[in-house]
Amino acid sequence: MLNYSKKVISKKNNNILSLGEVGARAMPRINIWYKEKYILLLLAVLLFLIGLYLSVTFLNSGKFFSDVRIGGIAVGGCDRVQALEALEGALAKVKSIPVSFYKDDYIYQAQLGDLIMPVDLNSLVESAWQNEQKRNWYSGLASINLNHKVEYPVNFSYNPQKVAELMQVWDKKLGRTTKDAYLEIDGQGLLVIKEQAGEVINESATFQTLPASLAESGEIRLPIAVERQEPKITAAMLQDMVQLSVYSTYYNTAEKNRSHNLGLAATSINKSLVKPGEVFSYNGTVGPRTPERGYLEAKIIVGNKYESGLGGGICQVSSTLYNAVLLAGLGIMERYYHNLAVAYVPMGRDATVDYGHLDFKFQNNTAAPVYVRSISQGGKLTVSIYGNAKYKQKIEITNVVNQTIPFNTITENDSTLEPGEQKVVQEGKPGYKVSAFRSTYDPNGKLITTEQLSQDFYQPLDKLILVGPEIVSPLGPPGTKDPKDPKTRSG
Repeated sequence: MLNYSKKVISKKNNNILSLGEVGARAMPRINIWYKEKYILLLLAVLLFLIGLYLSVTFLNSGKFFSDVRIGGIAVGGCDRVQALEALEGALAKVKSIPVSFYKDDYIYQAQLGDLIMPVDLNSLVESAWQNEQKRNWYSGLASINLNHKVEYPVNFSYNPQKVAELMQVWDKKLGRTTKDAYLEIDGQGLLVIKEQAGEVINESATFQTLPASLAESGEIRLPIAVERQEPKITAAMLQDMVQLSVYSTYYNTAEKNRSHNLGLAATSINKSLVKPGEVFSYNGTVGPRTPERGYLEAKIIVGNKYESGLGGGICQVSSTLYNAVLLAGLGIMERYYHNLAVAYVPMGRDATVDYGHLDFKFQNNTAAPVYVRSISQGGKLTVSIYGNAKYKQKIEITNVVNQTIPFNTITENDSTLEPGEQKVVQEGKPGYKVSAFRSTYDPNGKLITTEQLSQDFYQPLDKLILVGPEIVSPLGPPGTKDPKDPKTRSG
């Protein structure tokens, strides 16, 4: 049997080596690899133990890790009381930082402490401490690294009340009121008053910079951001304006309080400009009817009777406006009728209002602005609607009384009257069921459309009579016959 020895050819120098020689040469490399792994394992265990030691030490000591910063202030090695003291000292310095707001030559100076909300440092320290309790062993190990930082930010915010005060000051000093174009009426007709662009303070752009930490120092300079505000209505929009409709009602000037209230409401809606598609709210424009706003007590309808109340008379303004709006062909969005029929407009054409409950609203359904003109003078209230000439229409409003409901007569005893005396304190009025319609015609008078506006029910107003005590005969109770009366004698 032949005996062969195994050989390995070295590629480097073409030497032929036995397998034993190859193993002998590879052994040192394997030993080195194991030694390196062992050393790395020892280092990992050592680091773990160090991190664990630091974690346990700091957590049990009641002190922050050395890498902790609150609001930019290093509090490593401090307990919570010491950390709070450090933050309080830093906050006092930050509050004294001067702040200058400027626009061109105007400068407003203050201290940061006057502008910001109070900072709850106790909560800030406690929140940081609670988070620190959750840190593990490698967090403790990381704290050894001088470049490693754990930041707990402080969030400053402007005091909204102070901001509002400054906005008022700057609006008066640097702002300019935006004015829409509007219409005036002179002896020659409509006059378009040109618009004026305004300037307003941009609050968010002005109050956007605040310190990022309690370590800030040095003056803070902030520009006051002023923006140009364009008017919503321009003179160009009011070209080709004509009177689309006009409607008048009348009132008794001797009723001083009612006339006063009516005049206030008429002034409130005067010069109102409603943009295309916009909805006009009577209550939103006139506002609450309160003594502080000048409104007086006058007769109003409550339920199915008349009583004295604040703002009596304003429903005549809303009803007059309603009729002008109908004749202009505009859209009715919200309208309510009175419980009792009123005298100043035909039935089915009134619009009662009650602030916070009942409103009158209409929509500008044209593609151009419409303008409301309202004037009360000498017992006459006139409301006109102006709009683009191409939207002028021929419109007629009619009503139909579907049913008349008679009123009742009610008598009530009144001891203040003389015996047998009667006094009518409220005249009766029938009730009605009424339908109202709006018809539109072409320029030649041909009917185009007719729409039903409403079906209204006005309650009857009972007639109220007060009567005095009954006349009592000296001979007995009522109904006793006087024997001396010839009519009582028997033949």
